[in-house]
Amino acid sequence: MTHGIHLAASRVGEVEKFQYYISRNVLLTRKLDDDIEGSIDENGKMKITQNTDIIQITSNTKGVLIKKTIMPNGYYEYNVCFGADDSKFLCFQYEKKYDKAYLVLQKIAGDYYVKYGNHLYRVEWDPDQLGEKKAQAKSDEFWSKFSGWWNGITYDGESDPYLLVKMNVKIKQKEKYQKETGRSVK
Repeated sequence: MTHGIHLAASRVGEVEKFQYYISRNVLLTRKLDDDIEGSIDENGKMKITQNTDIIQITSNTKGVLIKKTIMPNGYYEYNVCFGADDSKFLCFQYEKKYDKAYLVLQKIAGDYYVKYGNHLYRVEWDPDQLGEKKAQAKSDEFWSKFSGWWNGITYDGESDPYLLVKMNVKIKQKEKYQKETGRSVK
């Protein structure tokens, strides 16, 4: 999604009616601190299980624009929802330098975070860093690349995640024909 596409599309219709995608697979993780389960055995050993909420949004996942906001710099911020709950969306802001709307990332202690719903999630997009415990995410990563390619969504493995838009464009040309009749010298 570029500023030029936004302006051109806004002249002929509503950008909310387009289909949105993310340029690459992202994995959101959040430790559920208040959801710790534990037990103590007869030898006094404590066993604790800490639950983690993992959400994967693959590059082939369809998203809808639920809100667009004009920023002080004149460009738009896009809130795109990839699931059923409208309160859980990813925020993308346009960066003039790259002419794309990028995922809004917050860097905290060397890691990247995004706001998703009412919580802050750690976000990863490098498949080599998913870890072995996230086998399902690795499998989904592989199949989403293939499925996206099949549906015309190219996987971008080089840059930070940005917003893609898929539009069906039908161009109808109108011609106005006019024959000049000539003009005599007076």
